[in-house]
Amino acid sequence: MTGATDAIIVAVVGVLGTLLSPFVSTWLTLKNRRLDYDFNRRDKEAERSHDDMRATFVERRNCYIALNTAARENHAAIRVKSHSLESSGSSLEVDKALAEARREYRLRYGEGQMMIPDNILQLASRINGILADSYGMMKRIEEGTGQEGENPDAVRRLLDTAWEPLREIRAEMRNDLGVGLLRSQGSSGI
Repeated sequence: MTGATDAIIVAVVGVLGTLLSPFVSTWLTLKNRRLDYDFNRRDKEAERSHDDMRATFVERRNCYIALNTAARENHAAIRVKSHSLESSGSSLEVDKALAEARREYRLRYGEGQMMIPDNILQLASRINGILADSYGMMKRIEEGTGQEGENPDAVRRLLDTAWEPLREIRAEMRNDLGVGLLRSQGSSGI
């Protein structure tokens, strides 16, 4: 090869480089835009996933709070009604409070059946059974159809069996939310 051939090769490469430069530049720009788009899409998907997880957590936490509160209020309303039956019969105010507490509890228990994990639902079901049995016994006493041994004191004894599952469900709910376990032994709060 001679110097003239080398010059022609260099000139051809230079012309090709000049002609291909806009195409290469456009290709690189499109590639960078596609990479940016993919990055932004993945980032938005991750953010949306995080937001969905947060919303689910908040919804579950609110369900736990409502169910726990409603169960305890229903428990207390049945206890108050049992005392009312024992002392003065029935009062409209006590009956109204019990009806409201029971309605609210049933609503929250129904919501919980759709939201809470099986281990917590088993405890909720146990509590529901105790509350339903207590309410049923109390209504039979009120209507004068109570069976032998059914009296306001028996209603309260049955209600007392709900304390342990109420403590257990609270601990399980707190654990599920990442708050930590409350041990029923040594725990002074109910």
